[in-house]
Amino acid sequence: HGIPAGGLDTGAEKVKDMELRGRFGGLANTAFDPCYHQECDDVANIAFEELQLMAGAVAHVLQNLSSTPDLRHVLRFPLTTPLHRRAATAPLKSLPYQGSHLVA
Repeated sequence: HGIPAGGLDTGAEKVKDMELRGRFGGLANTAFDPCYHQECDDVANIAFEELQLMAGAVAHVLQNLSSTPDLRHVLRFPLTTPLHRRAATAPLKSLPYQGSHLVA
């Protein structure tokens, strides 16, 4: 649908080797988070230090994206149709929407 998207990756599912086990503890040849997408992956298993780090990263990205003057150009957002080109420059209230959908 031409909507730029992104995300953050904690690496929780990545397998830890012996060197990384020495740095981070836990077991070698297992995921960094052995509960990743498992039954034990619940609110009782939150690494709050990592959560705070990731929340800061999200805030940083959102602040930068929201203050970028020409975001469509920075993201190389495709303006493939006349409607898309109009939507990129027109005031939001002047665009033809039906609910949340931009229509021709």
